[in-house]
Amino acid sequence: MNNLAVIFPGDESFFPGMGKELHINFSRARELYKALETIIKKDIIISLFDDMSDTRLTQEEKNLCVFIAQVINYELFTDIYAITPKYLITEGIGLLAALVCEKSITLEEAVHIIQAGSSCSNIKSYTKKYSIIEVSKEIHSIEEQDLVRIQNNIYNEAEFDEEACLRRLTEVGVEFLIEIGPNNRLSKELCNKNSEIRCSYLDVEDDPNWILENLLYKKFFNIQVIINRMFGIAAATKNNNENYSDYEQEVIQNYTNLKVLSEKENPQNTDIEKAYEYLKKILTYKKVSTEEILYRIRNLKVETLCNTDSFVI
Repeated sequence: MNNLAVIFPGDESFFPGMGKELHINFSRARELYKALETIIKKDIIISLFDDMSDTRLTQEEKNLCVFIAQVINYELFTDIYAITPKYLITEGIGLLAALVCEKSITLEEAVHIIQAGSSCSNIKSYTKKYSIIEVSKEIHSIEEQDLVRIQNNIYNEAEFDEEACLRRLTEVGVEFLIEIGPNNRLSKELCNKNSEIRCSYLDVEDDPNWILENLLYKKFFNIQVIINRMFGIAAATKNNNENYSDYEQEVIQNYTNLKVLSEKENPQNTDIEKAYEYLKKILTYKKVSTEEILYRIRNLKVETLCNTDSFVI
């Protein structure tokens, strides 16, 4: 997908327990966490997944936690979805994770940079700034002569704020934006400023099932998922219509139609349009407020990255 960009956030994305679900459910995640322990010569996994890790970990350990979680997230996401993003957006320590994921530097080299306390400063300072790296396979290790090539793969080095980031994303035709790390601060900031780019996130702090659904059930770009979600909205939304005749004639019939679509094995794009119409009628005859409808549809767009802009009540 040439129109997909991925965000690697900075160390502010840390939260206690991040990466725990990946370690439990994916052997590749366990391999990479073990590789991290081998490099730093320390057992750290139990500490990383401790609910009190926010107060018990050093800043270096938090940086390592964010870094390795991003590497694992990206590798699992790209492998499972068979997607190679065209652009990578990085902030702070996210640059190191992005360079490792693009095999520009090794995992061990990145860890040693973090341990040295320099974060990304020996490449460039990225504090509170955003950068777009165009995918490059030319860089293999961090040597003095490689720094220029790294910098040449970063747009607008001098000043790169979120406005500049959005302009560049628009210029290169990015339509989808996924934050690969947790807490999703950058994706929310960027998407609030530009509704043309569909934006979501792979991980979220308050819902451990979010990342598992994305990876185990491939929730993004999935027609079956979006129709199932619409069926769920139809079932969960409270009825405010006291006219039983309306409810019986319109809600029940359209609910049945939507249920049939949700159980279809290989739904097509035309089925999404039909599902929209059924859900629209259900919510209309349930007399659901416009505010609630818009809220649910916005969430649906974030969950699936499918286009819900045509859904208008």
